[in-house]
Amino acid sequence: MGSLGPTEIILIVVALLVLFGAKKLPEIGKSLGKGLREFKKATKEMSAPIKDNLLNDEEDYVEPVAETPKNTDQSKTDSHKKEDQTTKV
Repeated sequence: MGSLGPTEIILIVVALLVLFGAKKLPEIGKSLGKGLREFKKATKEMSAPIKDNLLNDEEDYVEPVAETPKNTDQSKTDSHKKEDQTTKV
């Protein structure tokens, strides 16, 4: 499945001439060109604000700083400390 060769392009053009006629082909091409232009314009208009917002968000981003633990005694976790307190009562 590669690109179209010259013989395939000629066959497509001949088939289009037979189906639509020589007078209709320029009109079809013009309408297709207008449609593509409108589509590209609409996608650019929609993607510009999204890109601007993404760039602004990246500039405002501050990397979080890791917190240091306040309690250095890591031998018992909080859940074990609670269990020990309940068993002593």
